[in-house]
Amino acid sequence: MHILIVNGTPIPALRYGGTERVIWDLGKALVAAGHRVSYLVPAGSSCPFAPVQGCPIKIRW
Repeated sequence: MHILIVNGTPIPALRYGGTERVIWDLGKALVAAGHRVSYLVPAGSSCPFAPVQGCPIKIRW
């Protein structure tokens, strides 16, 4: 399954980052379980285990 995780703040968390840490751990666990994961997060984000697509920070869903 290909799973897209969307968040309005950059990853990885540089300070506290409660939500960012949760979506990071969730994505890592899903990849370990054999799923394909991508992140749609603000530009400047990075992730070693999943592709990251940058999006505007002020996007309205």
